Amino acid sequence: MATLSNALVNVFVAPKSLFDDLKEAKGWGWIALFFSTILYALVTYWLYSGMSSEWIVEQQIAQMGDVSPAEADQARSFMQDSAPYTAPIAAVSIVLATLLMNALYSGYLKL
Repeated sequence: MATLSNALVNVFVAPKSLFDDLKEAKGWGWIALFFSTILYALVTYWLYSGMSSEWIVEQQIAQMGDVSPAEADQARSFMQDSAPYTAPIAAVSIVLATLLMNALYSGYLKL
């Protein structure tokens, strides 16, 4: 039976042998799910943390289209309160969405 480190190399050099090894090592799928989910969350956090709160708010206001100045000011005040939390909210959302989609997919395959 191959080790996890060999399996990571086999992803690129010998995928067929990796699939044969995966039949015996059921836990490796959980490790891959964990690492990919954490990677997605970190990349998303990094992406949004590089943006200023003011820029995020202005981009969202610009996408609102045809609204009155009073509505834009009301939306701006709400968005300014929540804009600093965009990066953590996005990272947590990625984790939850990934887990939910994988759970739905695995449930569908078990039917």
